[in-house]
Amino acid sequence: MRLLRYRGCITTIEHARHYIDLQRLEAGVSALGCIVLLIDMKRIYLDQLHWVTLARVAMGVDTSQSRRDVYDLVLYSSENGIASFPLSAAHYEETLKRGDPRSRQELGMVMHQVSRSHSMCGINELLRPEAVIALAQWHSLPAPPEPRVFGIGLRHAFGSPRISYFSSPEVERRAVATYGRDAVDSFFEEGLIMGPPERLPSNGIGRPSEKWNHAQLDGERAITARVSAAGHSPQRGRDIVMYEEGTHALKVVNELAAGYGLPAVVPESRDDVEAIVYAMPSKAVLTRMRMSAHENERFKWELGDLGDLAGLAPAAAYCDVVVTEKKWGSILARHQRHLKARITTRLEDLPELLIAS
Repeated sequence: MRLLRYRGCITTIEHARHYIDLQRLEAGVSALGCIVLLIDMKRIYLDQLHWVTLARVAMGVDTSQSRRDVYDLVLYSSENGIASFPLSAAHYEETLKRGDPRSRQELGMVMHQVSRSHSMCGINELLRPEAVIALAQWHSLPAPPEPRVFGIGLRHAFGSPRISYFSSPEVERRAVATYGRDAVDSFFEEGLIMGPPERLPSNGIGRPSEKWNHAQLDGERAITARVSAAGHSPQRGRDIVMYEEGTHALKVVNELAAGYGLPAVVPESRDDVEAIVYAMPSKAVLTRMRMSAHENERFKWELGDLGDLAGLAPAAAYCDVVVTEKKWGSILARHQRHLKARITTRLEDLPELLIAS
């Protein structure tokens, strides 16, 4: 491994290795080699573009030494519990949309190896837990537990814990008894991100539908046209987005209020609406991203932007680092002070960000 080329990071990376070894000795190691005592693991979200870059390095297509060093560091950090690289629903969908089966399987293999099937739930799954936070703040109640953002596998990423990968419980029981739960789960998780060796659709497996993204794209372009028709004004774009997101948030908050027997939330000003929206971490990021896009008269909405929004908003709200492409990276960087995640558009920044406090 070429992990010690990073000036200023050499001692820290060595300390990280040494620290993990000490934790293994002090805490004890399970039969599977898992560290029992948890260390301060960073959550790093890579958008699809950067996963593709890592896959190209792993397959020897990209021969850049600097990117090879980053790939080695990413793999080392993942294998040793220094960092987690969770996958979102957007990652699964974008990977399965790839037309070339070999390219899709190579990318999926690298994503499975690096992510270790760590995943994060999406903005729709976070809506109600975050609305509980906003409701508690509005009524000055004790803060509820934070949402369970991170988990394992496709079930968690899509918020579908009851999905079964087996034809019957008996088949599952026999598979687990023969191979062990970890091996069975790993087999399915790798297959779910890689897809079959054939071009999709194949054997009942289709490519993910773009229906939802097309509907959302039409909505964003309609806002752009509405703002433009009235004479472009950045404030007008912000107002429309805040109205949409505020209405959506308040609907869910008041559904929860009724269920808990609490008074409805009745905002009396824009500040009240913003207080609700900005109390919901991923909803707040989504709102800021959309407002910034509609402020810019030259911003062009494309189909891929909708998947980016769905993945990046929760990631910027809950991860420690987000590595994205320039279009959304420049927008997120404008809101850095409101975000938990450090934002960058360069994989080569990962060594410094990984060791930053």
